[in-house]
Amino acid sequence: MTPADRDHIFISYRRDDAPGASGRLYDWYRAAGLGAGHSSHSGRRTFASRLVAQGHSLDTVQLLLGHSHLDHVAPYLEVSAADMKAALAAILDGL
Repeated sequence: MTPADRDHIFISYRRDDAPGASGRLYDWYRAAGLGAGHSSHSGRRTFASRLVAQGHSLDTVQLLLGHSHLDHVAPYLEVSAADMKAALAAILDGL
């Protein structure tokens, strides 16, 4: 396929250029009143972080995100201050 065969060479984050599912997510976020900072990527991060918070394995998260390698999951995980505090409290309670 050559650039002449395609509508775009590079796809930007502007709504009129957003392809497929990303474009639909963009529309849903805006319809929900969510502004800048909410994207398909932030939705994937939230999805992955919530799975881990609910006790699902990283292998499960990897499969649900469609990643071929487990190390590709790490950028999607967010650890909250409350999670860190709870983890430390659990360790200290065991002393």
